[in-house]
Amino acid sequence: MTEEEWLTCEDPWRMLENIFGAPSTRRQGLWAAACCRRAWHLLPHQRQTDFEQVMNAVEKSLDQTGSQVGVVGFYPLAEPLHPEKLCGHPPAQTAPWVAALAMWSLRFQHYKSAVGEVAHALAIESTGQPIRLYYPGHPPQHKSQWDREQGTHAQLLRDVFGNPFRPINFAPDLRTDTALALATQMYESRDFGAMPVLADALQDAGCDSDDILSHCRGPGPHARGCWVVDRVLGKE
Repeated sequence: MTEEEWLTCEDPWRMLENIFGAPSTRRQGLWAAACCRRAWHLLPHQRQTDFEQVMNAVEKSLDQTGSQVGVVGFYPLAEPLHPEKLCGHPPAQTAPWVAALAMWSLRFQHYKSAVGEVAHALAIESTGQPIRLYYPGHPPQHKSQWDREQGTHAQLLRDVFGNPFRPINFAPDLRTDTALALATQMYESRDFGAMPVLADALQDAGCDSDDILSHCRGPGPHARGCWVVDRVLGKE
């Protein structure tokens, strides 16, 4: 894969295969979580708080150890949220059922399944028609909706992993109190509306990297694990 292909690719799994070295488990997990949150609105409203606990546990585990741990310990929390317990097992898959399945897959580190199920759930929502879940060798129905969501997942992957063709040296002097406060607030809240303000703070501190500044001032999307925010916070 060339740099130009990386910047325009809409197949996140091809991108992951072309990252130099083994892709960070933490980053893969946070990226998959960001994709799953795109289907959040489809979950059964009365159980969204329960799913939030599971999602927060996943992200906390990834942040603390770099990988998900304690699957057995979290099982009592996740088990009642299995799609069949929440929505039954309808003859045709529904958007809430598939969205719940994505969260279930995420919890048990089945990232590829989780991200694929998000694409299916949103395709079902946009068409109003049940579709068969994708399995290798069986192209998904409603391919245009699937491809559109996969393209968004690729954008989120670029946000989390950055550009592997352009390694960035992030000077410690750029971690000013203002930059740290902005990055911390966005990381904790998952609201990245202050990214342009972060760009100003980094530029005021002496940052002249077009890659950093243009990423902060660009259209996004951004997610927890954003490579610029991570650099400011000193995360992996």
